[in-house]
Amino acid sequence: MGIAPFKILTGLNMRTSDSPELLTMLDEVEVEELNTQRELVRQEAKENIKFGVGLRLRPKYLGPYKIVAQLPHGRYKVGKVGVHEGPNKTAVTCKGCIDVDCGDVELLGTMCRNSNNEVVKEIFTILASLAAESSSSSEDSEQEQIEQPKCSNFVDTIDNFGDEDFKSHFRLSRTTLDYLIGRYEESEQNRFATKSGKAKIPAKTMMYMYVWYLSNTITYRQLAVLFGVTKSTAWAIVRRVVAWVISIGHEFVKWPTGDALEETTRKFLQRKQIPGVIGAINCTHITINAQIKDKHIYFDRKRNYSVVVQAIVDADKKFIDIFCGEPGSYHDSRVLKRSAFYRKAKNNMESLFPNSTFILGDSAYPCRNYLIPVFKDYGSLTPNQISFNKTNSSSIVVENAFGALKGRFRRFLKFTEHRNLCAISNLVASACIMHNICIITNDDTIIDPQIESADPEPEPANELAREASGDRRNQLLTVLTRRN
Repeated sequence: MGIAPFKILTGLNMRTSDSPELLTMLDEVEVEELNTQRELVRQEAKENIKFGVGLRLRPKYLGPYKIVAQLPHGRYKVGKVGVHEGPNKTAVTCKGCIDVDCGDVELLGTMCRNSNNEVVKEIFTILASLAAESSSSSEDSEQEQIEQPKCSNFVDTIDNFGDEDFKSHFRLSRTTLDYLIGRYEESEQNRFATKSGKAKIPAKTMMYMYVWYLSNTITYRQLAVLFGVTKSTAWAIVRRVVAWVISIGHEFVKWPTGDALEETTRKFLQRKQIPGVIGAINCTHITINAQIKDKHIYFDRKRNYSVVVQAIVDADKKFIDIFCGEPGSYHDSRVLKRSAFYRKAKNNMESLFPNSTFILGDSAYPCRNYLIPVFKDYGSLTPNQISFNKTNSSSIVVENAFGALKGRFRRFLKFTEHRNLCAISNLVASACIMHNICIITNDDTIIDPQIESADPEPEPANELAREASGDRRNQLLTVLTRRN
């Protein structure tokens, strides 16, 4: 008959899954349930989101727990108390989101009293106070939880230092530092305000931070905590003062001319018995972290990653020319040829070295009209050449200058935070300028000089060919031999 049994019984056609009306009804019910569930999910998410910098889920409360044992590095093994969501046993730090049972305050107090270390006692005291607080403390902002304590009056503490304490920390006298602060206050570069709009940092504080960082081996984070600023502000202040010191460097690191040239030649003549000397040249290495790119060229012969500092020093151990940043594997003679001094001496020798003056160097350097090195000892030196080498001990004055520089500014022991070679070179250049300022101002601060090694550089392959150009040195040897 072609009539469905349902229609015979009810007189109506049965709705199947293909019925458009039925499909529409099912879709409406499904959408309504989805909207209801979505609102519930949104509401739960809002309750668990910690608003503030970097929106993220609030740490879920798990607890209470009790401390079972103390672990190394400020961690604790805890066990579940009662029945609740969370692991039965786990390990946490004092910053963990698992609540510590308040009954363990007595345990923490006992651990505090049994500790002999004052720092450990202070840590346990803080942990005990945290355990005594209610679980509502977990709702504090993350910024407040991780904020480092900062010194608010460290500058006043420095001002109250005695002279000896001041010199031991800053490695220079208060008079020298006051001179630098006065010069810096006059400049336009001391107007420094934090990005948050806080009050401008005084010039004295900025200079204190720069010299403290240069004279010690602390990190930027430690420097920031000491002076009550952020790490980024500490870094920016040091960089700003470094740039200012370099901007006035031409006043203190300069090539001798006129009366200054005559004075330094006279002093070298008194000390070395060699006429016409205006300086001595040598190199030193500054240890750095391995570079990401081409790090092999910074690996020196002492198996450290380093950069080379080339300096020319006068009779008073002042730097009259500096060149920094070449890789540690480069030979001294190669560093010389890559320096600006080499190009100036080659193109304009008469203005740099008037009246046939010259500088002294060790056996690593080539012999030039303006540069007289000692004779290389291959086992066949004549008595006159041996005597000449003893007289021309140029490396001593340069090594003493480098030793005073590294002894005064302990940052030179190693640059642990910097990989940027430009930043390292700028810090080194500013330290050399500070070294000259200390000498010019007669800073009598007693320091422990870092004695430089006098080991000769390995000779490059073409060394014998370069020895053939020693006419100027032979002439000087003849003059000294006749005088003796």
